[in-house]
Amino acid sequence: MAIEREHLRLLRRAVRAIRARDIEHYFDLRDLLSSNKAFDRDAFEERFAKYYRLRSAFLGNAVERRFFDLLFIVKRRRPKDPYSRVLLDLVKIKTLKRKHLLHFSFASKLVSIHDEAQPLYDRHVREFFGLMPPGIGNAKFRIAGFVKNLESVRRTYEEWSADPAFARLVAPLYRRFPQLKECHSSRICDFMVWAVGNQKLWKKSART
Repeated sequence: MAIEREHLRLLRRAVRAIRARDIEHYFDLRDLLSSNKAFDRDAFEERFAKYYRLRSAFLGNAVERRFFDLLFIVKRRRPKDPYSRVLLDLVKIKTLKRKHLLHFSFASKLVSIHDEAQPLYDRHVREFFGLMPPGIGNAKFRIAGFVKNLESVRRTYEEWSADPAFARLVAPLYRRFPQLKECHSSRICDFMVWAVGNQKLWKKSART
């Protein structure tokens, strides 16, 4: 399936808008995660929390501590379905606002840091694709809807990557940041979709 015209317009803007520091911080996280040194784990947790803005979500120390415990468990075991376990585990712990929440966005970040073929999910992805996890129903039902949405995003990224227009689109990005050639194409798509939302490129596109 070809990339939709409006999406293609936005992604072209995103290629120009992606910043060096975003790329550098991501590769820094990858390097720290591959290290077995205790102080590198501490550095990874601090930089991961900053890069993905964990603390701005007011999760609280208990949720954040368990999140990173699970992240390193997944690193060792690579379970077939990491999403359900992570989400059902974290929902038991109250956030700073005294709520039990399904942390969909952070679960996607936990999984994708280990497997770049798996897409990220956050408000920028939600707005770009118009995908929202079920807001009602029990936890297992809502998680199933979330996983289904992620699968839809993953298939879309695969379709984009097979489109000749995509190769032409990302060529300038690879020239600017050659290290991105080491990444799975899904991660490249993530970078672009995130740039569209973070820099509000859809608003700029509407004005032109």
